[in-house]
Amino acid sequence: MPARAYAIATAALVAAVFAVVLGVVRPETLVHDWHGWRQADTATIALNYAHGDLEVLHPRIAWGGDGPGYVEAELQVYTGALALLHRLTGSAPVAGGEWRGRALSAAALAATAWLVWVWLRTLGLQPAAALIGTVALATSRGTVFLVSVQPDAFGLAATTGALVLFTRWLHTPRRRDLALSSLLFAIAGGIKPTFLAAGLAALAALVGHHPIGTRLRALRSGSLWIAASLPLLAVALLLAHGASVHADYGNTFGIISGGDSKFPTLDRLVSPMQYVKLAQVGLAFGPGPLGALGLLLVLFRRRHLTRPAIAAAIGLWAAYALVGVASMRYASEAWLGSHYHALGVLAGAVSLGVGVDGLLPLLATRPHLRRLGAAAVFIALAVQVTVALHHRRSAAAHWADRELQAADVLRRDLEKTVKAAALPHPGVLVVIRSGVAATTETGAPNNYEDPRIFYLAGVRGWVWPSDGTSVATSLPALRARGARYYVDPTDWPFRHPEDQRWLDEHSSDLGSGVFRL
Repeated sequence: MPARAYAIATAALVAAVFAVVLGVVRPETLVHDWHGWRQADTATIALNYAHGDLEVLHPRIAWGGDGPGYVEAELQVYTGALALLHRLTGSAPVAGGEWRGRALSAAALAATAWLVWVWLRTLGLQPAAALIGTVALATSRGTVFLVSVQPDAFGLAATTGALVLFTRWLHTPRRRDLALSSLLFAIAGGIKPTFLAAGLAALAALVGHHPIGTRLRALRSGSLWIAASLPLLAVALLLAHGASVHADYGNTFGIISGGDSKFPTLDRLVSPMQYVKLAQVGLAFGPGPLGALGLLLVLFRRRHLTRPAIAAAIGLWAAYALVGVASMRYASEAWLGSHYHALGVLAGAVSLGVGVDGLLPLLATRPHLRRLGAAAVFIALAVQVTVALHHRRSAAAHWADRELQAADVLRRDLEKTVKAAALPHPGVLVVIRSGVAATTETGAPNNYEDPRIFYLAGVRGWVWPSDGTSVATSLPALRARGARYYVDPTDWPFRHPEDQRWLDEHSSDLGSGVFRL
């Protein structure tokens, strides 16, 4: 079959996979979906952009009290694109219409798959191997879970595009390709700094493409060093800006200021069990079993592979390992950090494609074995995506009914007391008690600010942790600053009689833990 036919077949398979994923992954609301709290914050930022100023460097969340809600965050490429889509499609400034965010992520992942095809062909892989690697990415569990209202799909697409352009520059040194590669690396690192680790794959590509003499000449190139430095400088400036936002407004997602650290403690680094947990989560949300098989094929069939192809696979695995260890605090817990394995999805797909390419010479003179192998691969890919879809639907966080009921009670009362035309209620301030404690089990500051009730009700205000903040002591001051509701889906008032007495005297109990002040 000619290469063009393989390309068309690849595009058709990828399109079909993402059409199925979008059709199956349809949670009633994103707060019930996987990483629902993270999706709620992302959706809130996009809605604030869509119905306000598109300040890419000043995203606004709902839990910033009575301030503007500016938060320390990464580069808001995804939320900016989602905001423009909201404007184009005329969405209301309230929760809902979440298909737009999932569709954007699916489009970015489809683009990533196409870039994987281009990259594998640029590396010299046969069309059949490139097809398998590309479809492996589209069908992986990690990819299916990235079809959500989160920015990671955009970061993965930018990273893959940067690697494709860098590889082209190695083949034909055009400064335009190197400059665009540097720009995409900067964008990817801005979206999530861990994507900068893919620079190891670029370094491996440089080593794999050239003999040592040419390699040394390339390393003396000023253009290369400038291109390598600019993404690091851009991300450093972005992080410094984010830290200044946190210093001014006190809100953070825990990038480098405040919140729980993603970096492991020394105890975790020396604990074998942490690496076992990291590998388990990686097999589920990163390279997966097929990606691990691909790495083994690369190692055992390396004599039948080109140096650039081997370098691409090994470089990506090295980058993925670095990210996993550096972010072990989150990456070893599926519910907390499955998105930290996005680079592993790319490593698994590329290594499977490269590994299969090493097998093809063995199958060239065995047509029956070749057909059997092709059938086995596509059955494995079909099983992979089916299992991924099943896990996506069943593994969604079953948000506690009491929180959902509280959001519903709050929203309905707002609709009675505030004109419906005023939805959402950006001027209505609410105090919400989170179900998360102020500190982690290690005593570190915790990211306890749960945005989901704010998102569902279309309000803003303050979040209290599940421990340590007294209603009778702290709520009067916030009521004086404009708080109109106190929402407590926990059992805090019942465990603290003095707080219950204060609420009885100064509020109306609307039920489900919602009190109108």
